[in-house]
Amino acid sequence: YKMAGNKASNFRRYSLRLSRGNLEWKGHMFKKLYRRYMIATVLYKRRIMKRKKRRKIENVSELTATTCPNTLCGGLAESKATTKANSIKATSSFAQKLQSKLDAGRFRWINEQLYTSTGRKSAELFKGDLSLYQVYHKGFAAQVDQWPVNPLDHVIQYVRALPKDDVIADLGCGEGRLAEEVRQKVLSFDLVASKKHIVACDMAHLPLSKESVDVVIFCLSLMGTNLSDFLEESWRILVLGGTLKVVEVVSRIKNRKVFVKQVEGFGYKKTKSNLLNKMFIDLEFRKTERTNNKIAANISLN
Repeated sequence: YKMAGNKASNFRRYSLRLSRGNLEWKGHMFKKLYRRYMIATVLYKRRIMKRKKRRKIENVSELTATTCPNTLCGGLAESKATTKANSIKATSSFAQKLQSKLDAGRFRWINEQLYTSTGRKSAELFKGDLSLYQVYHKGFAAQVDQWPVNPLDHVIQYVRALPKDDVIADLGCGEGRLAEEVRQKVLSFDLVASKKHIVACDMAHLPLSKESVDVVIFCLSLMGTNLSDFLEESWRILVLGGTLKVVEVVSRIKNRKVFVKQVEGFGYKKTKSNLLNKMFIDLEFRKTERTNNKIAANISLN
């Protein structure tokens, strides 16, 4: 490197001696020395770059040693452990997203089965695999969180305003929250008994005696192909003048007048119709005496 540097300095000296007398020889020397000068310049730049790189590595080592009381190897081990933990966390997050999508798909399938099957078949479906009931209510709870209003809160306020001696039948109670938040006696029924105060049964065959309850509530639970059986059973257990309360999604009742007329055909009289918001409707009926033994053969929300 020193030789190259010396030759580079010679280039400067010889380049100043060019004259017209021996232009050819000195021109040859100029080219030769210029090449040596360029080589020396490249070598010098490489040396400077290596020096900067070495200093950078030394600074990083000093910083690591200052930050960590342990040795540099300990710091590297900790870094590897952090990287592994982040990798596991990313994998876990992906697995959770995948499981969430699978649960959402299962929820939609279960929901379709409930709407297109009789109450007895729906009960058999959950009885065969209790995990389906958990998936369904987990998906339902996720939907409720996205609603601007939970219709069950409206039902709770309604029941709280009733006489404390009234007996309420909550059909399709889900997790039985109504019975836990009111002072009245609430009989909770659903396809699966997820809590002690809930009785598992088909809503078309309730273990209650005739005219034993004052209010029957269907809060988002009129599901299935045999709705007529549910309404007939509700009429049986209600006292004369008792209330049938139906809270449903507005979009499910395609023709409200037809639906009301069908319900009245079972021996009810509509007393109230109230839109809770754009999503839900609240319908109330009073049990009346039947003028004849003929009732609606079938009923549908659509």
